[in-house]
Amino acid sequence: MNKAFLFLTVFVFSPLLLTAAGDGEEKAMREITVLTEVENYVKGLEALMPEFTQATGAGVVIETLSQMSVQQKVIVELASGSSAYDLLFLEGDYVPRLVEGDFLEPLDDYLKNPELNRVPIDSEDFIQSTLDAFKYKGRQYALPFKAATQILYWRADILREYGLQGPPEDYEELRRMVSKVHTEEIPGIAMRGMAGTHNMWVWSQFLYGYGGRIFKDFPRDMTPVINSPEAEAALDIYVDMMRNYSIPGAASAEYNDVTIAMQQGRTVFAIEGAPLAARILDPEKSKVIGKLGFSVTPPGPEAQLPPFTAQGYGINKASRNKELAYLFAAWSTSASTLKNVALNDKYVSVTRYSVWNDPDFIEKYDYDYGSGSFTEAYRDTLAAAPPWYRPAFKDWGEVRDRIGLAVQEAVVGEKSSARALDDANADIADLLRERGYTINTTR
Repeated sequence: MNKAFLFLTVFVFSPLLLTAAGDGEEKAMREITVLTEVENYVKGLEALMPEFTQATGAGVVIETLSQMSVQQKVIVELASGSSAYDLLFLEGDYVPRLVEGDFLEPLDDYLKNPELNRVPIDSEDFIQSTLDAFKYKGRQYALPFKAATQILYWRADILREYGLQGPPEDYEELRRMVSKVHTEEIPGIAMRGMAGTHNMWVWSQFLYGYGGRIFKDFPRDMTPVINSPEAEAALDIYVDMMRNYSIPGAASAEYNDVTIAMQQGRTVFAIEGAPLAARILDPEKSKVIGKLGFSVTPPGPEAQLPPFTAQGYGINKASRNKELAYLFAAWSTSASTLKNVALNDKYVSVTRYSVWNDPDFIEKYDYDYGSGSFTEAYRDTLAAAPPWYRPAFKDWGEVRDRIGLAVQEAVVGEKSSARALDDANADIADLLRERGYTINTTR
């Protein structure tokens, strides 16, 4: 760590700790507990933790769980009023539900407090959409450490064998390419299929690309329109590729399955998280280094709208260590920390413009093998991805899961695309009507 920065950090943090902790509270105030997801970012933070402790005199306990498990535990902990965790892993789409429950501490006053920001946090250096993902009703509820999206990966060497060149111009061309290169040994494509968060993260871009929407005019008109002709066409093409040209177990695949399939050379195309490129190209495990191309996921007939979400750290409203928790959130999402994590480990999904433009970062993560620059594909995807990809309202989780079930039902052949979407649309309309939304449909 830069000594000058360390000096400034001590100067910023130490007065706070001296004044914030009374004699009886000093031990509690000098340690915070963070509940977060298992990923390389956290691994990188843990390696840097002595710097934070040296600067503040504070200990940090980090508990890590899988993505699905941490999401569930965050909700359980907050709903119970527990103060066991001071800082919590958050995704933008479930902030509204937690705010409506009065479980999260707004950060606006902390961001404006000169005693807590003697080294400026430089909010303008954050990718704006990652900050906006954690705003609700005009207030900020988390600081982002991850800009998450998906890109299209493809085996440039295999495409050349078939006389093809990527990237495909649209989803229809992708399907034609996938069908041509597919073999039992190396399937044509890998995408997530597990119902809920996983398949909705992937399929929604098909939906939007074909001109479909989840609601008639979110958030003004919450009438569900998931059974439109556009939605049916988007589901048909996804189902065709998943059922006929995808990896074994496609209907229940999650990101690990897709990542490993591409890393081990067991698929030609993959639509998967851009942040996972460093894992796919891990020099100790990867069989596809030097063989990949990268691009924004294809457009549909109407639009090119790839996924977007942000992940960040928010403060538990029941925490007894709120100011220290804020300082950790600010330190862990600073440009300096994000750059160090990215350069010292395998972490590319940083949320700071300055890191994306840093020559050392670009040199490490460009991955340009002659079929497209990875960093350019990532930047272009973030520019094209809509901030409303996951509708931000408190009942989104249940709506998402019901649509995800319909998508999976179509993939496994339990229902046709049209029937699966009709049933889901009716169920969602009933659910929202029961919750007090004005819905202009009848069952």
